[in-house]
Amino acid sequence: MLKRILLLIILAYTSCYPLFSQKQFSFFLEPGVSFPVSSGNSSFKTGFSAALSAQYKSDSESNLTLNTGIDFRNVPTDVDDLSINLVSLDLGPGIDLALLPFLNLYAGFSLGWYAGISTDRVTQNPLVSANLAFSFRLNPVFAFNLGGDYRYYLTRSSGVFTDLYQGIGLSLGGAFSPGMKERPADLEFSNIRFLPVFPVFHKYYNDHPLGFLLIKNKEKSEVTDIRVSFFVSEYMDAPKVMPASDFLEGGREIEVPLYGLFNMDIMDLTESSISTARIQVDYIWRGKEMSYEFSEAMSIQNRNAMMWDDDRKAAAFVTSGDPLVLQFAKNVGGLVRQSSVNPVNLNFRIAMGIFEALKDYGINYVVDPLTPYANLSGKITAIDYLQFPRHTLTYKAGDCDDLSILFSSLLKSVGIKTAFVTIPGHIFMAFNPGISSEELSREFRRPDDFILMDDEAWVPVEITQVQNGFLMAWQTGAKEWREHYPKGNTGFYPIDSAQEIYQPVGLRGSGGNLDFPTNEVIVDSYSSALERYIGMEIEDEVAKYQARIERSGGSSRDVNRLGVLYARYGLYEKAAEQFQLLVDKQEYPPAKINLGNIYFLKGDFNLAYEWFSRASVDEPDNPSVLVGLARTNYELENHMVVSRLYDKLITIDPAAAEKYSYLVLDRSEGTRAADRDEFFDMLWDGEEE
Repeated sequence: MLKRILLLIILAYTSCYPLFSQKQFSFFLEPGVSFPVSSGNSSFKTGFSAALSAQYKSDSESNLTLNTGIDFRNVPTDVDDLSINLVSLDLGPGIDLALLPFLNLYAGFSLGWYAGISTDRVTQNPLVSANLAFSFRLNPVFAFNLGGDYRYYLTRSSGVFTDLYQGIGLSLGGAFSPGMKERPADLEFSNIRFLPVFPVFHKYYNDHPLGFLLIKNKEKSEVTDIRVSFFVSEYMDAPKVMPASDFLEGGREIEVPLYGLFNMDIMDLTESSISTARIQVDYIWRGKEMSYEFSEAMSIQNRNAMMWDDDRKAAAFVTSGDPLVLQFAKNVGGLVRQSSVNPVNLNFRIAMGIFEALKDYGINYVVDPLTPYANLSGKITAIDYLQFPRHTLTYKAGDCDDLSILFSSLLKSVGIKTAFVTIPGHIFMAFNPGISSEELSREFRRPDDFILMDDEAWVPVEITQVQNGFLMAWQTGAKEWREHYPKGNTGFYPIDSAQEIYQPVGLRGSGGNLDFPTNEVIVDSYSSALERYIGMEIEDEVAKYQARIERSGGSSRDVNRLGVLYARYGLYEKAAEQFQLLVDKQEYPPAKINLGNIYFLKGDFNLAYEWFSRASVDEPDNPSVLVGLARTNYELENHMVVSRLYDKLITIDPAAAEKYSYLVLDRSEGTRAADRDEFFDMLWDGEEE
């Protein structure tokens, strides 16, 4: 009979395994001992037991269980070594509580039916049992149990149920949960939302989201230490790992931002493409580290694409370190420095020279018919096409944003700060000559043509006027700013600040060579533009002195002051003409000194020495004469004469001696001092009102 029962158990388990192997079922095999407590027959002794049971949960996180099992107990007696085998099948509810991630407490009761088998008879009657057990989980699949139970076996005699046997059992066994093998937490990954990804901002996405992932914990227990990694194998060297949440309660959800550190390969995309993103979520559940990985398709725009949701984004295209940009700007900047020195701000002159060189190079303003800024700037989700400076130099054409990016890049590459300026439907640029608002009125006579921001003066440049010259571009930009600023619809974005967020991204390679204008063409265009500007800048002062000269019948003092005005602005020929008139007329001493200054600045030191010498005959102790003679002899390397003149200058005018102390420094230091702008700082005689 016992063999038949065991065979039935094996057949039942085998046939039901596909159902039992689901994650809701756990199986227990528990050998143990059984101690009689009280019974109608006091001859029962301690015996052994074995149980095979199954536990069902409607939900893997549920505390309520339904338990069924087959129990075998061998109960010895004192009667002639007689023993009774109790084989039972029972069913009942229970509760399974997680005390710790690895420790559960189970309690339950059940009703069942047993067969009592002895040598001479078999009886079948009901039973009642109660169970209590601790389960120590080794991993999601295996655990061992330490349990105890109370079982009450009934028997029927003359139609009345009485107790056959009552016993307490102790068991130590194992648990097997086949459906829990490597089962991760029930997390839902949904609503994966990618933002438009632009290669030019590939550094930006390292700490700014490129998308979002919604994670929902569908378990009843918490999930901890959630980390998300994002990887696009084509354009990333390694996954970007992001801590998402330290704690996510059951039934809750979180939205996780996705980041990515792309490499330079993404800048080779000249067309939009679809790439596969691999997303991995790591977390801890029930004390075990788990992981889930899946892939999603994402769209990546071409390298020239951008949206105007933030006008500062265009700063990423300002690549001042591009070899072609440096070649263009450094060449022009060097020519400007060599061609003239005058009180006009150096940064202003370099910007003027680069602008005029762009005109000579053949750069033209051309509206992009497919993506005009006027249409797209008001649509923050529209995709625009922007050219890198290298491309604009190659194509020799661009629209307002392309040319603003190019000119900003060129100026920035020679150390001049730049900014984007926006008005409705249009973008242009401005540059900072390096002067404060307080200095503005002293250095420039038209302060209204500047933009004042944070105590700094900026020169607005309407870059679309590139073929009409720098002065027209400046005047147009200033007019646009004056018209729109009072209406509150202007934008001003310094490139340096914008690039702290949207870092510039270069292109691979040198970009080739430029068909550069000759140095003569560049210098001629710059000089003409500078002369026109100076004419505008000093026209009021010139008119004032000319009126005085006419009223006075040719006052020597006013003629000399007019010459000094011309000289200070680098108009050496016009200045020399005024000084020569005075010398021819009356040997006017200040004019001789100033002629010496003119020839000194032009590098004709012998002729400069001649004029300073003639002036010294009239005014041997004039500090301007002494400085002129000392500086000229210094350039002619007559250092003994320089020392003698400098000693005399210290006695007569210590301040002037201090200003030109390079004359008596060590020769190497002196040369360095003379190479600085102080070389061109002249003492003009007779200019005071």
